Amino acid sequence: MERIPHDKLDALQFDRDERLEVWRQSVEPLFDCRAAREPGGREFQGRLESFNLGQTLIARSEFTPLHFQRDRRTSDDHLLVQLYTHGGYQGYNGDRKVQVGPGDISLLDMGLGLETLAPRSGNLSLVGDVTFEEGLKVSGEVRGNVRHKAGTHSLLALSAEGRIEGNVSSYDALIDGTIVGDLVVEHLLELHSNARVRGNIRYRQLSMENGAVVDGTLSRMGEEEETAQVLELPRPQVREG
Repeated sequence: MERIPHDKLDALQFDRDERLEVWRQSVEPLFDCRAAREPGGREFQGRLESFNLGQTLIARSEFTPLHFQRDRRTSDDHLLVQLYTHGGYQGYNGDRKVQVGPGDISLLDMGLGLETLAPRSGNLSLVGDVTFEEGLKVSGEVRGNVRHKAGTHSLLALSAEGRIEGNVSSYDALIDGTIVGDLVVEHLLELHSNARVRGNIRYRQLSMENGAVVDGTLSRMGEEEETAQVLELPRPQVREG
């Protein structure tokens, strides 16, 4: 059986003046970091274990307080999903303010800039495209593909403030935000009044409110190829008085 590529790091194995630099080099593909002050003035400590699954990276880490920073990268559309077992962080991912505590799961867009501060923390991390099989609500900005697990009755809800740049699939979908990419919905698709889709859509059942906009083609599953350009429907005029 082929072994999964596996790396392990314990900063305490290095001299005190080397520990932070070794850690920085280990996490450099994702972040730049620098030490933050900790009560008592203790020196940096950190442990990291990672598994490379090709398109996906899984890692477990523990560390003393750190500042994390990442510049915007247009060539990187992966997402970082983290479960914080203790500690957390606060800061910004792009223009979005983020704050995470123990037990929280965070979703960070690695194509956007990042600036966060974390106290002494521990987390489990996964880097790659997002795959879900039950319910997923997106209220922020995501750059990367968001796909459901085949054969599941999944539900994707994209709020009016939400934006996904990437291809999207789900069993059911409630869209009230923006998608830049193709959308495939195996069962029921609801496009609410704030929905903006720039890409082609395949669906089985469709509900579309006035105000929704699709810049692409609509194709109904299970029928002969039948497509149409969709323009914005006018909002009904409301008479005063």
